[in-house]
Amino acid sequence: MSTQDTQKLIETAKQMEARGQIEPALEAFKRAGAVEEAARLLLNTKREDEAGGLLLQSLRLMVVQGKLDQRAVEALPPEGKRRLLKAAICFSRGKNAELAIDIMVLLGEVPRAVEFLTKMGDPVRAQQLQADFRKKGSGVQFAPQAAPATASRALGVMNLDAAKRLEAEGKFQLAMEAYIQLRQLGSAARMARMLKQPEQAAKLFSDGAMPYESALCHLELGDTGKALDQFCRVPRDDARYREAAMQAIKMASGLNALDFVLENFLSSFVRQPPTSNREAEAFYELGRLYQRHDFVENARDAFGKLLEVAPNYKDTRDRVEQIDRDARGSAMVYDKIMREDQAFRSGESDVKRAGYFERNLPELPDLPGLPALPALPATPSPMARPSGSVPAIAAPALPPTGARQAEAGPTNDFPVVRQEMSSGSAPITPPADWKGLVEGSMLGARYKLEKKLGEGGMASVFRAHDLELDERVAIKVFTQTMEDENMVARFKQELTLSRKLSHPNIIRLYDIGTFLGYRFISMELLEGNDLNHYMGKPMELRQGLNWMIQACRGLEAAHQRGVVHRDIKPHNIFVCNDGAIKVMDFGIAKRQESPGMTVGNMIAGTPDYMSPEQISGFSSVTHSTDVYALGITAYQMFTGKLPFEHPELLPLLMKHLNEQPTPPRTIVPSLPESLEAVILKLIEKKATNRYQSCAEAAQAFDAVLKSLPK
Repeated sequence: MSTQDTQKLIETAKQMEARGQIEPALEAFKRAGAVEEAARLLLNTKREDEAGGLLLQSLRLMVVQGKLDQRAVEALPPEGKRRLLKAAICFSRGKNAELAIDIMVLLGEVPRAVEFLTKMGDPVRAQQLQADFRKKGSGVQFAPQAAPATASRALGVMNLDAAKRLEAEGKFQLAMEAYIQLRQLGSAARMARMLKQPEQAAKLFSDGAMPYESALCHLELGDTGKALDQFCRVPRDDARYREAAMQAIKMASGLNALDFVLENFLSSFVRQPPTSNREAEAFYELGRLYQRHDFVENARDAFGKLLEVAPNYKDTRDRVEQIDRDARGSAMVYDKIMREDQAFRSGESDVKRAGYFERNLPELPDLPGLPALPALPATPSPMARPSGSVPAIAAPALPPTGARQAEAGPTNDFPVVRQEMSSGSAPITPPADWKGLVEGSMLGARYKLEKKLGEGGMASVFRAHDLELDERVAIKVFTQTMEDENMVARFKQELTLSRKLSHPNIIRLYDIGTFLGYRFISMELLEGNDLNHYMGKPMELRQGLNWMIQACRGLEAAHQRGVVHRDIKPHNIFVCNDGAIKVMDFGIAKRQESPGMTVGNMIAGTPDYMSPEQISGFSSVTHSTDVYALGITAYQMFTGKLPFEHPELLPLLMKHLNEQPTPPRTIVPSLPESLEAVILKLIEKKATNRYQSCAEAAQAFDAVLKSLPK
């Protein structure tokens, strides 16, 4: 096949991919020999292990008893090793974690393997691997300018002054080895650059926690993927952070790559408007990148910040207006569905006028009134607390969606309202094979319910197959037909709030619909467990702090949009298998600028995690109530116990109002004093004494994390 024919076949494959024709596109990529394009497509469709296997097969590498032959790996050219690392990344996202770690170690990517093991929740093995790595002198292989034995004899007992003398004398190879021996990796990397070894320099800069310099080396090598990865590791307090962000946006746009790491890295960059022409162009490119990946709300934020300082920048205003028009269109469709449903219940729909119900029925005579019931004797009983999690007090809340879900689905920002399942133009009659809300049944013509993942008082969560897009999603089906105005309001609120919230640490909602009177929401399908699964004993510090920092960031994003969750607890914080945290279930959330959706003086929430002000006035709480609930969650994570416990409801609430918690270090003496101070500040009785934002709380947890011994 000629080069021109190959390119045409690749373009055809990309067009088929864009139309959702996944299998034909995959075959076309393979016929064209575009192995990495085929692997990318497999990775995007959650076939991670298949993608890794394809990359291995292209390198003619065989896996024997879960291992690769070290000599075969060492014989690979640099391009082959880069492809093999991509295979490892694919396996790390799938079910072949051990093979991923083995490949990383064989390639000398030990820091990456250590990071992966830590995310997997295996810190002991990660520390052991890191210790072995350090014993071997960071595993860097050097060019044979001096034999190892000769170099060792020449170095002898080395100190920093001696290493600098070697550098001054132009003995760069010996100086580099001396700097490595002294763990002066930045200086060692400089020597590698003097020796024209940019690949070694990039690795040394990375190992020495100098990601910006490492990224520049990777750019010199032409490896934009690794350069992007390193730029995304530049700390936000680094003076070059905004420059790194612009470089990352440029490379991500060229690669059309957008993931959690990049989005999280750029969060500080997009918080303030651009301050130069280069930054303006970066904001514009980022907005376009978000649009290409359907992160519409993020795109609008980026474009909006740009318009604040450059009202006529290119076609930015036209793009914002189009986003707003699309959003209004979705809202109008939603309102149409709600009106049609209300009309159906009131007898005014096209369905009823078409004769779905019998017409001209004879009027029945009035039934006689029922006799008055005698008054029941008073039988006071103690206010016993129901067993298990209490999702609501007096006014039940939507159940948590933190069921143990099986995979990770694609992401979208705006729910797209589907009309076909609530159309008023045809009779709403159950299909002949309708079995109700059970595994195996169809929700309309689009969603097949595969497995029930969880169930609450008002809704059930299923893993479902979206037949239209051929992907797995989670479906939250409200198990009662929504004739109650309060239930309809809650349903609408959860969807409305989801439009405002787009963040890597908040679960994404996709579509809404109704079928046979049942409302449902389709959402991101996650792989892992809710945080409650890990409770019961004190949590490992690094892992727990990392999870709390992510939860704080997700809630901070909600608070910045004026949304208070009001039911933060371990059940509503989901831990994905890749270590990402997702805040879920905004069913009883509220906008800070609007009144709460409660009835009378009733309150809702979960008593174990409820702030004093939420007990006193549920509808008027601010974001500080979520700060308190996070503190209760943190207390439980790091001590294995709740700070306030009682089998009856009223005494439990009084403890939240009046009782001081037992200091965490009284329960777990090994906890750092700094962590105890953070937790106690989070659960102060007065909101003004707590951290004033989840961003502050995240910084406090991060400071504790950085203070831990390495």
